[in-house]
Amino acid sequence: MTTLFLEKSSKEIIDGFTKNRHSGENRSPDIYKPAKELDSGACPGLRSGIRRNDGKRPSRNFYEVVFVGFVAILLTLLSFHVIAANKTVALLPLQVYADPSKAYLGQGIRTMLASRLSGEGLEVITPDSVLSGADKQGVTSEQRAEEIARLLKANYAVFGSVTSLGTGYSLDLSFMDLTKDKSVVTKVSEGVTEDQLIPKLSDIVYDFRAVAAGVDIRKQKSVGPGPEEDAKGLFFKKTAESSAFRPTGRASVKAGVMSLDVGDLDGDGQPEIIAMSREALMIYNRKEKALVLKETLRADRTDEFLKVSVADIDGNGRPEIYLVGFYGKRAQTSVWEWPGKLARKLDRQNGHFHVLRNQGGGQPILIFQDSGIDNLFMGKIWQMGYDQGGKLVRKDPLPEMKGAQFYTLTLFDYDRDGKSEYLALGEPGLDHSAPLQVWNLEGNPIAKLDEKLGGTNNFIRTGKKNPDDQPPANLVNGKIAVMDVDNDGKKEILVISNNPLMGKIDFVIYYDGSIIALKTEGSSLVQAYKSGKIKYCLTDMQVYGETLYIAGAEGEITDLVEGAGRIMWYE
Repeated sequence: MTTLFLEKSSKEIIDGFTKNRHSGENRSPDIYKPAKELDSGACPGLRSGIRRNDGKRPSRNFYEVVFVGFVAILLTLLSFHVIAANKTVALLPLQVYADPSKAYLGQGIRTMLASRLSGEGLEVITPDSVLSGADKQGVTSEQRAEEIARLLKANYAVFGSVTSLGTGYSLDLSFMDLTKDKSVVTKVSEGVTEDQLIPKLSDIVYDFRAVAAGVDIRKQKSVGPGPEEDAKGLFFKKTAESSAFRPTGRASVKAGVMSLDVGDLDGDGQPEIIAMSREALMIYNRKEKALVLKETLRADRTDEFLKVSVADIDGNGRPEIYLVGFYGKRAQTSVWEWPGKLARKLDRQNGHFHVLRNQGGGQPILIFQDSGIDNLFMGKIWQMGYDQGGKLVRKDPLPEMKGAQFYTLTLFDYDRDGKSEYLALGEPGLDHSAPLQVWNLEGNPIAKLDEKLGGTNNFIRTGKKNPDDQPPANLVNGKIAVMDVDNDGKKEILVISNNPLMGKIDFVIYYDGSIIALKTEGSSLVQAYKSGKIKYCLTDMQVYGETLYIAGAEGEITDLVEGAGRIMWYE
């Protein structure tokens, strides 16, 4: 296949966690909520808000203080983040032409731009020390932008304005290149609706990064391999310089995509893409570089979807869809088929059912773990099968693998000794990242990559807790996949690694992530490749044939939209 882009308490904070609208338990933090009293959540697919202990909403001033405080924390974290960068970008205040109630918008967008511009050869610097009072209201003049950038000895500067137009916005942003004898300005003017604001900002950041690399990606039409085929794609060698990239195809989804799988559901020889948000299951067909929505299944009012996987476990030639939801304060699973239209095969079964893939090409396995009110994941993990009556029954238990995250389990002969091993993310830390661990078929640990992997905005807060504490975060991390990314005939292990904007106290928000490709050296796992930064919290992935599918979800900076999602694929 084509090489894919080759890189080698405070009590106030705890009170800010909100109750699950269905279960009554705490879910996830809402640090991006501006001074408005809306119910949409900051993390994709999660609804959040802040309430006082008496159950009433705080005053507007409270929201303003919280929002401004958190923005200050985020900018401080960004300014102290150590980046091995060659070039610096001065991110200047944006002028906001809008009603005073939307004054937060310029700072919110600026915070997101700082997160998405930083890294991969660029370091964002804040110009506060050299700004005048007028500058702090926004910089739109090229002359003033250049003066500030040169005072900061920056290589580039971003400045401009945001205008509120009814239910939409006009983005007028400029990227100034000061690396040449005479500064060069690239201007972008876009009119967008509210629900397209964040995706459009992501595209603009791609354009600005490309300009910094000396390439205007808006002029590029082909996504296939070119003369530098060995250095371009999704991944780049760890020691190589990063550059802008585009997937083979992509599709935007209004809700945050929390899970994804791929399979030929109707037997026509073409794969369907099964995507899932908290509120809906969506089935797509591919059409060239786009997706066509075929059917949508909405969650019941008291149900929230957690995970989806597909495989032909009953042997009838058609893959089943195993759809896990959070219902009645525990996980329950329903089973569906799609021969062209969704048909329920089995009603809700208590617990987690998930397809464990044999990456060596063997038959996939359906695994099960029980779920209770006090523990979302509880007891042994079992292999499941269908009896003659079509009911799911327990077969043999899997070996005990301490700390293994259920939804990341897979089988793969990682050391190429002819025997498969279990791979999974291990016990997560307070920042929600986890190592990759390997167990033999008897459950004995044999290898571990002690890196910060995984991390997700897709988690449920439920279970036992102390009186003054929040419930534990039950992570639903993305799958582990394998693929030959460098055409050497050997498959690499692919693991999601999301980058936290802030964390360390069981309070984590992810804005973007990468795919890490691992090779085996002797009995050890080492990073061989790393994708460029993808401007979404990566929630799931799957390999089908020679195509890697990735699901992503936007982190919110405002209350303009519920979390938006994206499906991308690379060939």
